[in-house]
Amino acid sequence: MDCGEKVVTILRSTLLAREGFEHGFGTRRTTSEDLPEKIHILVQVHGERIVVLSEYAQSSTQDAGESHNRREERVKSVIRDAQSGIPGSNLDVIFKGLPDQPFRFDEGDAMVCDIPGISMGIRTADCLPLLIVDRLKGAAAAVHCGWRSLALGLAGKAVRVLTGITGNSGKYLLAAIGPSIGSCCYEVGQEVREAFGGVQGQEGLFEQRDDGLYLDLASGVKTQLIMEGMTPETIDEIVGCTSCNPDLFWSWRARKEEERMVSFLTVREPY
Repeated sequence: MDCGEKVVTILRSTLLAREGFEHGFGTRRTTSEDLPEKIHILVQVHGERIVVLSEYAQSSTQDAGESHNRREERVKSVIRDAQSGIPGSNLDVIFKGLPDQPFRFDEGDAMVCDIPGISMGIRTADCLPLLIVDRLKGAAAAVHCGWRSLALGLAGKAVRVLTGITGNSGKYLLAAIGPSIGSCCYEVGQEVREAFGGVQGQEGLFEQRDDGLYLDLASGVKTQLIMEGMTPETIDEIVGCTSCNPDLFWSWRARKEEERMVSFLTVREPY
């Protein structure tokens, strides 16, 4: 973790930095100077809408268009497999070319991109920011994981969309999990547990303490990543509870703060 010399303004993963990916997890002290000048930022819809910015979607030639169509169909096939077996799943994948100006904000819960130099951003306050990269192709994904998206398997589905675009398997991926509200503070109702009824690998996801039920977002995300072929060694976690650390993070759940933290990731040139 890179915390700077004096005041922490943004947090970074050594795993992603070592592979040359510009990225950061925002804090309440993050300023515009800490973020890329041109960044495409999502505003969450708390579901499973994935926005794909792809070089294949912006080509105007017939041959390239056919290539894009084949690529899009392959990804859609992956998506159909991704949402099978999840009750109520309504995965929405939107393919877009690169807009003339960075958007603030497009609606979506995750963004996947294979265009080098493009920066993606997601906004969180208590929900979990997840950054995933393909270390060979340089393509990447930024994912917003609240309990609703996690219950719909969004972390795993983002991996499938990313690998569907790159053609690589999960063994070439690296991921960094950012700060969120921790299981120490995230008390939820039984309806949340019931929402996870169709998701595999729930061991350690919920903990019953006294009369309360607590959810571990990071545990759920790691489980979904590992089920898609990643290993614990390829997953970095920036530890920090947004509820417990008011000097460093905004929190809607703990303090009803309206501000949001911005986490970002920039697509890199392929090796």
